[in-house]
Amino acid sequence: MKKYFFALLLTSCCLFSFAILPTTYTVSPTDSTITWKGSKLGGTHTGLILIKEGFLTIQNEKIIGGKVDIDMSSIFCTDIEDRETAQKLEGHLKSADFFDIENFPFATLEVLSMNPNEQKDTYEVKANLTIKDITKEIIFPAKIQVNNQQIIADIELTIDRTEYDVTYMAESLTGQIKYKFIYNNFDLNIHLIANRK
Repeated sequence: MKKYFFALLLTSCCLFSFAILPTTYTVSPTDSTITWKGSKLGGTHTGLILIKEGFLTIQNEKIIGGKVDIDMSSIFCTDIEDRETAQKLEGHLKSADFFDIENFPFATLEVLSMNPNEQKDTYEVKANLTIKDITKEIIFPAKIQVNNQQIIADIELTIDRTEYDVTYMAESLTGQIKYKFIYNNFDLNIHLIANRK
């Protein structure tokens, strides 16, 4: 009986020792980048926006969750060389006409699930995107490389701003002044680097 008990105990310990627990990787705001592009009739603007903080959780070499907080007050324009002109655009994007950073200083991307695609290191990701306290579920492709110490993820998003109550000069709402409209969609290219704690 004792031999059976000790054998069972040893088996349980071995199984527990081989169980892979979730591991948290911390997003590096200084190594990660977000670039944006918005378009209007006759031109485009591009820029950068900073990540405040974030994390990704891995289990069995698969991302099972994560969250990235985006600092909306850091919106920066890169395509206008004159800084005074660029700052006017930045100020307008931060105003209540657009992202209203005084009341909504952060946007959030929260990973819900991911499934591998046929191509190596590519996945279909399901996530919640929150802008101006409005949350929408989105699905997008991502290239993700995972190793023991680091995660590198590259994501391309196209977002309809009107779904988040950003409707200033929206193409679908401009009526008789359509020649001045700003396209509803804007693009985000997100390059994430997260390091194991």
